[in-house]
Amino acid sequence: MFQRIRRLWPAKLQNRIFLTFLLVIFIPFSILQLHNYNQVETIIMDKISEQNVIQLSQMKSQLDEVRLTALNSVLQIERNSSIPELIAQASPGSDQTRIVEEKLDAMKSTFLPNSVYIQYTLVDEQGRAFTSLPLAENNEGPLHVQMARELLAKLPVGGQLLRWEFERVISGSLSDSKWKNILSLYSLSQSSSGERLRLHASIDIDQWLSNSANSIQIKQFYYMLDQQGNTISQTNAGTAIDSHLKFGILNQAKAAPNQSIIDKQGRYVYNAAYIPSISSYLVSQFPLDFFFGDIRALKRQVFITYLLITAFFIGISFLTLSTLTRPLRLLEIRMREAAEKRMNIKLPEEPHRGEILSFVRAFNGMVGDVTSLIGQLKIEERQKEAIRFQMLLTQMNPHFLLNTINMIKWNASNSGDETTADMCKALAKLLESSLNTDRDLVFLQDELQLLHSYVYIQSFRYDHRFDVQVHVQPGLDYALVPKLSLQPLVENAIQHGLVYRKQGGIIKVTVASEGRFLIIDVQDNGVGMQKQNTELPRLRKGIGLSNLRERLSLLFKQEGSLQLIPQEEGTHVSISIPLLLSNPYQPGHEE
Repeated sequence: MFQRIRRLWPAKLQNRIFLTFLLVIFIPFSILQLHNYNQVETIIMDKISEQNVIQLSQMKSQLDEVRLTALNSVLQIERNSSIPELIAQASPGSDQTRIVEEKLDAMKSTFLPNSVYIQYTLVDEQGRAFTSLPLAENNEGPLHVQMARELLAKLPVGGQLLRWEFERVISGSLSDSKWKNILSLYSLSQSSSGERLRLHASIDIDQWLSNSANSIQIKQFYYMLDQQGNTISQTNAGTAIDSHLKFGILNQAKAAPNQSIIDKQGRYVYNAAYIPSISSYLVSQFPLDFFFGDIRALKRQVFITYLLITAFFIGISFLTLSTLTRPLRLLEIRMREAAEKRMNIKLPEEPHRGEILSFVRAFNGMVGDVTSLIGQLKIEERQKEAIRFQMLLTQMNPHFLLNTINMIKWNASNSGDETTADMCKALAKLLESSLNTDRDLVFLQDELQLLHSYVYIQSFRYDHRFDVQVHVQPGLDYALVPKLSLQPLVENAIQHGLVYRKQGGIIKVTVASEGRFLIIDVQDNGVGMQKQNTELPRLRKGIGLSNLRERLSLLFKQEGSLQLIPQEEGTHVSISIPLLLSNPYQPGHEE
């Protein structure tokens, strides 16, 4: 992942600085501007939704007041004992009929202002109709006859005594009729004389919704919907609501009435209030263009100004970067020339100043230092070649000894002295290993074979007075260990402990892994190094352990260590090195 990003990163300094400006300043600032604008829009939307909820709540309360007015009027008519008496004496065109209708019309002015939306109709048991509506003809005949027929059908004897119902009716004269939506209250009652009266209070929903919308200071569109989402009434300027959006609005009206919904085009904000008493909904439709038109124009103006300032800043940035990178390109050309001329060049200091002059001086100083170092490297290379030649010369003597030992081995074998031949074979193996300078690390099993050869020779020298016990944790045969690392430890145990014992000497070699380290422990039951150093003077200074400790430091740095652990009897030496497991080489096998 990092490599992919690195490949996309520009190579030139000028482009890097410009891209850094885009990533660090321009893009974050643009995102911040968009975020701030969206925050402003969100706050305004919340305020609009909150105001719409308040207005819908007020309209819902007003509708409940109108309904309560209609209900109170119906109950008052039922309780008024004078009305049945007038109805009993009334005949078509009589004064009693006119008085009854005047009383019904007076009900509209008693509970002002809500009663202005309500019309009342009364039908007696003989089917005579009395109404507060103006006398007019419609498509089905005289108004009184039509209303009486409809009310008798709506309120049969034995039916529901009181109910609310939304209806769509035709109003006006034959020449000027139109449909209107009303909320009807039907009531079936019985007078004190036992006569049944049928009352109908109709609320003009269209007029009420239009007047309520006009009374609100913030103009928007309103709808009244039924349970199925059908439109009962709406203000004239309202736009049809999408059917899918409509059901979402109705569901949210019950689940979260204080939340708003925005259509897919982002043109309108919808809020809804549920009216459980009549199982209907009041929905407000707020046009966003009415409010956000000026804000969006302001947004365009701000962003155009921002882009112009950005373009100007980019031009200034390129000019500044060119002034900075032009001397650097010149230095790049000079440095390429210096490489071609093997650093035999210096940059002129006169035309530069400030940081560029300091850089030129530092470059000239670097060229001088590099030239001096190259001279020193050449001298050291010649010295290394001389040392290598001397090492080749010193290898001649061991090769001569190895050939001589092999000749003694063959001679002893021919003479039947197999013991001497085996000793020569073990010694030859040790010499051959010491001559192999190509590898610093060997397999543990190879190192154990060299140790076996060394122990075989030493056991004859000391007349088998000691025994070597080797314990290796399974799976570590191909662990890598420093070459000739076990032989010095066993030699140290023999020389400093077991040589002074006449019999019963034991050397324990243990190899195990602990986490990511390989631990090699060598213990003996000799007199111990400390006692031997104080009581038995040595003829020469030992170099085995110090040589091994230095090799561990060179190979493994701080992760390789050699410790002498004190104990009551004998010596305990512990080596800790990183655990390196290698796959053994198998001819013909490919990884």
